[in-house]
Amino acid sequence: MERLWRAELSGRGVEIGRVLSKPTLGNGLLWRLVGEDAAREGYWVGYRSLLDAAPGVEVVRRIPRGEVLLGPLAQAPRVARLRRVCADWISLARDEAGTLVLRDVRYGQWGAWTRRETPFVFAYRLRPGPEGVAVEVAPRIKVSEELRRSYARRIRGR
Repeated sequence: MERLWRAELSGRGVEIGRVLSKPTLGNGLLWRLVGEDAAREGYWVGYRSLLDAAPGVEVVRRIPRGEVLLGPLAQAPRVARLRRVCADWISLARDEAGTLVLRDVRYGQWGAWTRRETPFVFAYRLRPGPEGVAVEVAPRIKVSEELRRSYARRIRGR
């Protein structure tokens, strides 16, 4: 899968460094592939079902790394520990309230194959305070029946 993913991105003129490829949750047919661009500015995400009739990998989106948002928080011990836990496969963004959120790219987004903007499986709110940075787990989404059906359809191929 990794060779296929590198070839897909190379054919699009995208130079990548690290690659992550693994089956999606609970099955061995639908694979999620992530390539970090060579400049370490973001990630390319794609999916490939072993049952896909079309060749190649379906490129779903690019996720910016957003590391500049960390600013001085980058030196905070809790942030450094969280980055290690995530093997530095991170993306940062601000939520609707303006809170900085660190997202673990390794586990992806719920329903990302739908191409809609969906929550990350593991995300952490970073709240600076007088005693350092507080890290809280962002709420998980409830997986709907519609999302389960969409997942099953994608596993069966595009």
